[in-house]
Amino acid sequence: MDKKGQYTKSPKCEFSYEKQLKDRKQLEKILKVPGKHNIYNALAALTAARALGVADEISFEALAEFRGTWRRFEEVGNYKGALVISDYAHNPQKIKALAEALVCRMGKEKRQGEIILIFQPHHQKRLETLFDDFVNAFGEILCDEIKIIITDVYEVAGREKSKIKNQKSKLHIKNSKLLVDAINKKYPDANIVYASKNKLKQWLKNKFQVSSSKFKVLCFAGAGDIDILAREILNPKS
Repeated sequence: MDKKGQYTKSPKCEFSYEKQLKDRKQLEKILKVPGKHNIYNALAALTAARALGVADEISFEALAEFRGTWRRFEEVGNYKGALVISDYAHNPQKIKALAEALVCRMGKEKRQGEIILIFQPHHQKRLETLFDDFVNAFGEILCDEIKIIITDVYEVAGREKSKIKNQKSKLHIKNSKLLVDAINKKYPDANIVYASKNKLKQWLKNKFQVSSSKFKVLCFAGAGDIDILAREILNPKS
């Protein structure tokens, strides 16, 4: 479809990150949402639009205007000079994609300073099942730019199996503290920090009082209620 609303004959369309180099380069310049995964998403949308006969001019214009959605690399405000982002990343692959997007955004805007990434695991059974994958994922994203804090698991009402709940008193139950210990053991230079949910807000307050100019991005990640904290620090209750 062109700008006059007329449908054009659809060419043969192919979706390929590797082959669509020209499209990829253009999208890297115009997209407001960072990260390789968003390039993939945009290429898929562009390919679908072409299959429907939508003119590239219209598609690229629409993609350039897209600024993301709720809890998908959502910019929620500024905290003592740091850009605050809320993201729904809750599994190992999404964590890696988020980290790549954060570093990409910092580089594109030439922001100097560290990123604080706070992750809240979502669903006890998911942490149990993907424990080793989480360890490896955090190991893969280690870099000087990102400081990682992991807080308590968000338990999903009605979805945690009774046998998991009944094991809470046992030492082998997987939790955020054990995840942090496992990452730091496998990757000695990781220096990932555990902070309980109850103490997380105070931890952030203390951290920013000491060296607020050091941090440029504060990202809250997870599918639970970590998003509430991202907004509470911007509008603290009196």
